Amino acid sequence: VVLTLAFPLMAGLLLSAIYFIPRTIPLVVAGIIWGWIYNPIFGLLNFVLDSVGLGSLTGAWLAEPNSALFSLNVVGAWTFFGFCVLIYLAAIQSIDPSLYEAAEIDGAKWWRKFRDITIPMLRNSTLFLGLYAAIEAMRFFDLIWVTTQGGPGYATEVLTTHVYKAFFLVGDFGYA
Repeated sequence: VVLTLAFPLMAGLLLSAIYFIPRTIPLVVAGIIWGWIYNPIFGLLNFVLDSVGLGSLTGAWLAEPNSALFSLNVVGAWTFFGFCVLIYLAAIQSIDPSLYEAAEIDGAKWWRKFRDITIPMLRNSTLFLGLYAAIEAMRFFDLIWVTTQGGPGYATEVLTTHVYKAFFLVGDFGYA
């Protein structure tokens, strides 16, 4: 009984840490960590790409206008991943199994059940997560400021970085 309960508890704690550590890390710290990962000289991403034979894909992820915004979006998605998994898991578990059984009796394969049952039943969760993600995207100033300060050029410039620069760096208080 002890082993039956101890190992799942440890697995649960590990999964909880994997899913929720990104959510609990302040965006400034996440920005610093991912700045190291994206570093073109000693970064983990370029090292891994080189190690698996994809050295042609390496780059200065946060210094190139074409990849900087996408790279920051990856960080944002990483911080939100565990929360989304938890919401979707709860929503999937709340779907009545009899719906799947009825579809299976009617001859539906996995794709049809997914498309016609799972996706529609997740509509409210998807709407909630979409709205929540849009709201969360507005607070990414600290992540952007720590990693790129809106650069290179204006590639990662968002409203909050623009207002910050106008207010604090330029001193145009009325415009900001």
